[in-house]
Amino acid sequence: MGIVSSLAGVFSKERALQKALIKKMKGLPEEEMDIELGLFLHDQCVRHASEFVKAELVRGDSPFRGLEEYRFFHEVMFLNLWIVDKVVSQKKKGLIEQVRRNYLKAFHYSGERENELLDTLAERYRTYYDFWNEHTGHHDIFGERFTEIIFGKDSKVPVAETSFWIISYTDSTIKAFTDIKKICRSAGIKL
Repeated sequence: MGIVSSLAGVFSKERALQKALIKKMKGLPEEEMDIELGLFLHDQCVRHASEFVKAELVRGDSPFRGLEEYRFFHEVMFLNLWIVDKVVSQKKKGLIEQVRRNYLKAFHYSGERENELLDTLAERYRTYYDFWNEHTGHHDIFGERFTEIIFGKDSKVPVAETSFWIISYTDSTIKAFTDIKKICRSAGIKL
């Protein structure tokens, strides 16, 4: 019971902090608000990705153990950028562009590397949109495609297990960003 109440406390503190930050943004002019919201969403993407990657790389029975941390992290970041596009900013394309710019800046992508990254992101977005099925809830192919991306097509990893963890992560992250969207709306910020 102590662990559950401790986790509940952490989550409620995090949600309170999110509400406070979003409420603070409400008074800003729209352009400044998009910049601040873009930074906030980017930070949330980084936090979610880093927590998942670190947890999976240290968990003894994780199918992701042994993956290169840098590559795994960035693939999960691509997934998170897609989630932001899907959940939060579909109607505000300038906002997702701001989140992407923050990603490019934070991880020092520029010039040719930036163009390659944007091409890769566009490819990932197509894959994720094609295979994440909100209507049926059937996400197995989504998980398989992510597994192929991260491990390669001919790898001998347990695809069902990697799919399970990626689908679970994606679903929980979509819910987290949906909560952020609700908080923004309740503060009068339209997304």
